[in-house]
Amino acid sequence: MIFTSPFWLFALLPVTAVAGLAFVLPVRREMIVGSLALWRRAADSLATNGSKSTRQVPPGWLLLLSGAVLAVLATAGPVLNGNLFGKEQSPAKSSPAETPQITFDALAGETRPDGRAELFVRLRNHREQSFIGSLTISSSDETEKQAVSLTIPPRETFRTVRIAPDAPTLNVRVINNAGKIVAAEELRKTQPGLTRLAVMGDVGGVLQRYIQSDARLALVPSAEKADVVLAQGTLPPKGVPALLLAPPTPPPGRREGEHQFAVTLGKSDVAADDPVMKDVNVAAMAIRRVPLWRPEDATIGKVLLHTDGQAIIVRSAPEKHREQSEPRRVYVSFAITRDNTNMEEIPGPFVTLLANAIRWLHPADDVRGQFVRQEAPTSEKTRLKVPRLKTRLAASVELAPWLIVAAMLCWILGWWRYGRVTSFSRGGNPFPPRPTE
Repeated sequence: MIFTSPFWLFALLPVTAVAGLAFVLPVRREMIVGSLALWRRAADSLATNGSKSTRQVPPGWLLLLSGAVLAVLATAGPVLNGNLFGKEQSPAKSSPAETPQITFDALAGETRPDGRAELFVRLRNHREQSFIGSLTISSSDETEKQAVSLTIPPRETFRTVRIAPDAPTLNVRVINNAGKIVAAEELRKTQPGLTRLAVMGDVGGVLQRYIQSDARLALVPSAEKADVVLAQGTLPPKGVPALLLAPPTPPPGRREGEHQFAVTLGKSDVAADDPVMKDVNVAAMAIRRVPLWRPEDATIGKVLLHTDGQAIIVRSAPEKHREQSEPRRVYVSFAITRDNTNMEEIPGPFVTLLANAIRWLHPADDVRGQFVRQEAPTSEKTRLKVPRLKTRLAASVELAPWLIVAAMLCWILGWWRYGRVTSFSRGGNPFPPRPTE
């Protein structure tokens, strides 16, 4: 139990003082007699039990004192902690073995003119003990394999550049002296002409099927490793070419316009000579909801598709501003999803638009062969186990309202009880004077 205003507990001191006076100086019992003979009999009775009677405190007075104590406690704001009736739960202890000793800080590679891979590897030792083992790089079928001995001091890193075997897939493993794999990664070589694509936002099934079906795309996990970012409903990071579908803000030089619903783009004006719109049959496209962009600065960007003077597809115009360092961007005002387009029924125009945009954003001739990190095999993954917390519901209960109710009951019963043994029940003074000799 805790008190939110514990300084109010000092009010118990005067209550304690009054209670002490009640025991030291109690109120004598008052007896009314009608004759001298009865007075003598009462005097003899009081003389016999005088010592006992002078030490008795009326029950009503005890109830009044109890009510005062409860009122002081209520003012102090007592709170009952829910953990009072149970043991405090502590986090499950994790053994040191659950923390990986070796992890890959960096792992990257590029193809050389001879087709082999040049890999850069950086490992980190997280323990207070030195690690002694080996780093192995092998092809997926284990026909080509090379190894290098490792000795990594405590809390230090190890860096190396290795020429990997000529293979489409490479397995990079760290093995300790006992022959156990403590860290593993799998790399896949992208052939020249592939575009590394990262996706962001709400990428539905129709877009995922397109990405998987395009053999010229290599999906990468992050925008930092990508040549092109496909972002739907969100903004990509700066400094990387991107295709933006239903961006949250209009492109540069445009502002928000009206929204059109149940639109077929056959009557829209299209820049058919632009490489992004080449062979795109916009007349077959049906869109449920199309936000339009009004012009604000027509010199920024190039409109590829518009209706009634409001843009639907816009791209940047690096040919107009050779000095600009911003990456290429293509903006499409509508979302390409199953419930917003007819891409599942007529996929051709959408697939052509996506392919043209990605090729324009990053031409295939500019792509170098890279090694892309893949998900490691399940049996070779090194997992960091996080201890789980054993939780239990524990509520805190404020006791002040209950103490106030109890104090009121004590006061009511105390006054009622005290009045029964004094003249208060007859309309007199509830605190009768001490009898005089």
